[in-house]
Amino acid sequence: VLTPDEGSKWITIITGCSSIVCSSMGALVPVLGPRTGLLGLMACTCITLVGTLFFSDAAYRLSEENGFDPTKAKPKKAVSEKSNRFVEARKLFRRVPALAALFTETVMYQSLGTILNVAFVTKLKATIPDDLARSAYTSRCFVGINVASAVVQLIIAPFVVARTEPSLLWKIVPVIPLGMLLYGRQTANPLTMFMVTWATVKVLDYALRSVLTVLVYQPLDYESRYMGKEIIGVLGSRLGKSAVSLALSSMVTNASIIFAASWVCGFGWLGSALWLSQIIPSKKRAQEIVEERQ
Repeated sequence: VLTPDEGSKWITIITGCSSIVCSSMGALVPVLGPRTGLLGLMACTCITLVGTLFFSDAAYRLSEENGFDPTKAKPKKAVSEKSNRFVEARKLFRRVPALAALFTETVMYQSLGTILNVAFVTKLKATIPDDLARSAYTSRCFVGINVASAVVQLIIAPFVVARTEPSLLWKIVPVIPLGMLLYGRQTANPLTMFMVTWATVKVLDYALRSVLTVLVYQPLDYESRYMGKEIIGVLGSRLGKSAVSLALSSMVTNASIIFAASWVCGFGWLGSALWLSQIIPSKKRAQEIVEERQ
C-alpha cells in the first residue's frame, strides 16, 4: 500500500479480514477455556505470536525482492545513528508539525482507551468473580467488537474513506465516544455503559483510526515516517497507557472519578484530532506528493 489512493482502498479490506479472523478465534475461547484453562489459552496466544514472526519476515523479504523496501531511498546512516529519543522527537515535531499533532492524538486516545478498559475490567471483576466465566464474557465482547469492526471495514469504511477527506473524518471520530459517555452518564448500569463505550472506541480504532493514521504518514519523507512511527508507536502509545494506569493505581477510583477522567481525555482527544485535521494535506495533495516522490 504505497499511495493514499491505494491506502483508501486496501487498508480497510486488510484490517476487515483481520477482524473476521479475530472474531473466529474469539468465539473459540468459551469452548477452549474449560478444556485448557487460562494457561492453555496463554499457550495458544504464544503459538499465534510465533506465527506472526514468520509471516512478518516473509513480508519484509517480499518487499525487498520486489523493490518495495523504502530503505533503498535513504542512506542507512540517516536512521541508524543513536541519540536521545526525546531530543530526536523534539526536532522531528518541530520539522513536521503533523507528527506532533499525531503524537498528542495518540497519547489522548490511548489514555481514554485505558481508562475505559480499566473501568470495564474492574466492574466486570466485581460482577463476575469466576475467572473462566469472566474470560468467556470478555471473549464474547471481543467477538462483538471484531464483528462490528469487520462490517464497518468491509462495507462502510471503503465507501466513506474513498469519498471523504481525512481531515473531516479526524474531526468526527472522537465525537462519537463523547456522545456515548454523555448518554452513558444517564444509565443505571455502569458495567454496560463502560463496556459499550470501550467497545465503540475499539471499533473506531480498528475501522477508521488505523486507516487515517497510515494516511498521515504516507505523504511524508522516509526519515519522517521511520522516526515518526518509532516515536509515536512506541513512546506515544506507551506514554498514554502507562501514565493513566499509574494515575489510576495511585488514587481511589469510583464512577465519578472515572467519568471525569474520561471526559478530560475525550476532549483532549477531540482537541488534538482537530489540530491534526488542520495540518494534514488534502487527499488530492497527498497523492500528488507521493507521486512526485516516486
